[in-house]
Amino acid sequence: MKTLTLLGVTALVATCVSLPAHADCSAPANPGAIICFPSTNSTVVYPMNIEAAATGRNGLPIVQMILYANNQKIYEVRNTNNFVFSDGDANYNGSYHLVLNAWDSGGNLFQYSSTVTQIDGLYACSHPASGINFCAPPNGSYQPSDDLQLTAWASSNVTSMNAWQNGTLIETMSGDAITSVVSGTVNNNWQNFTVKAYSGSHLLYTASSNYKVYYAYQCGRSNCTPGVVIQQPVINQDTNSPFTVEADVENNTHQITSMKAYLDGQVVATSSGPTIRASVTAAAGTHLLSVQAWDTTGSLYKTDQTVNVY
Repeated sequence: MKTLTLLGVTALVATCVSLPAHADCSAPANPGAIICFPSTNSTVVYPMNIEAAATGRNGLPIVQMILYANNQKIYEVRNTNNFVFSDGDANYNGSYHLVLNAWDSGGNLFQYSSTVTQIDGLYACSHPASGINFCAPPNGSYQPSDDLQLTAWASSNVTSMNAWQNGTLIETMSGDAITSVVSGTVNNNWQNFTVKAYSGSHLLYTASSNYKVYYAYQCGRSNCTPGVVIQQPVINQDTNSPFTVEADVENNTHQITSMKAYLDGQVVATSSGPTIRASVTAAAGTHLLSVQAWDTTGSLYKTDQTVNVY
């Protein structure tokens, strides 16, 4: 693990890890390379899990494989024709263009590319020419209760920035950027961050973002927060189709009145209580599974997970 410190708030972020190869990513029958998962144009949950394989020409062994994301080398392996890699360092939300290069012992190069979108990571930001660039949370979005990101960057004429959460001052920072991770109160109401930027004592700019907070299940050493727990499919385990979706709401603060499972944004199962179980059919490739629940107050509980179907 590596630590990520945002204005004094330290969070654990997974680093690059090589995992045991999955038999589900088979080397191509003909000479070439392939990224089996995530499939192109899919949406995945951070950290991105990548499975790849290659076949040499005329039966020659693969001697080197290099993986790139957005033109940056992120992984290299030698003397194997397949790998599974969890890219915890690519921790920003957004689009990633993956390129796999593989060489056999004869020096033949094989290449494969894929573009995917990652969610549930960090929000990237940049300095505007003037004013405030309010990057997180995006206006009108739903955000997790225990990992509520506040990110706003200002132009170079700014010397300090303050931030308010629902009218309460929570941050006072020098410089032209404010980045923090705070907790949020879960309810069905729109909430607000307001950021003000100053030059000395002179107010230059003001920007706001409205959001709602949902229960995102996390389990620490002594207690677990409310949220949806997905038992099946198991995270990072490839599956065939149809597959079972099984989930429940744990430590809920009020009675659960409804649950829904979504696959790539389409409802595939419903329930009127705190548990859900269904058989789901899906095409081969990478899919985004989202299980959501609502209690009697209208509060949302939500967990997202990547599902690979072979």
